[in-house]
Amino acid sequence: MTNPKPILFSVILALSFYLLNAQASIIWQGDTINRVDVNGGRQGLWQFADNAAGVKIAMHFKNDIAGDTIRYFENNLLRLVYIKSKTDTSRYIYYDAKFMCTGLFTRTAIDYCSDDKSTNEQIKKFILYEIYPVYYGSRTAIGEYLGEKVKSFPPDQTGTVKVGFTLDKTGKPTEVKINSSENEKLNSYCIRAIQEMPRWQAGFQGGAVVTVPMVLPIICK
Repeated sequence: MTNPKPILFSVILALSFYLLNAQASIIWQGDTINRVDVNGGRQGLWQFADNAAGVKIAMHFKNDIAGDTIRYFENNLLRLVYIKSKTDTSRYIYYDAKFMCTGLFTRTAIDYCSDDKSTNEQIKKFILYEIYPVYYGSRTAIGEYLGEKVKSFPPDQTGTVKVGFTLDKTGKPTEVKINSSENEKLNSYCIRAIQEMPRWQAGFQGGAVVTVPMVLPIICK
């Protein structure tokens, strides 16, 4: 996400995800994924899902270093394998229901392996695929989390506080700050609520995990 703009929490929440340990691993469909070791390094299988589009991206990390291969699935079918290179040119393998083909690409150009326009659009879509961060759980999970936090705020204080933060490459909220506040007495409580939040699914774009700035309003009534 090149120079991403801060976004209000309107992203689609990831369904069918269950948090195993906010700072260790996540269990999804029986798989243990997105593990972070005690030093904050990414380990093992990492997956990023765009549930609305039926797209899942899978890659592996060892000691916080990404492997060379990224797999893109659509509706549980393998559609593209992205093979990174240490040079500027990388390789891809595209899978269709009827055929497969392979080609090369760089940061600025794609060598399409098909003469079919719609196939080439699919290849481009996966190579450049972008997934915004999502909070693990049901559609109400983040509201439930913040609702519990708000219960510990001073009961005589009300107002809306918009908290800005950056999701790092593990999905952890960092650089937490107040963007705007109707009640400064709530600011420190709101900052702490975001700092203590479990990890999200991190952002992903163009074959890499990326940091993403976010803005989340916390309403105290």
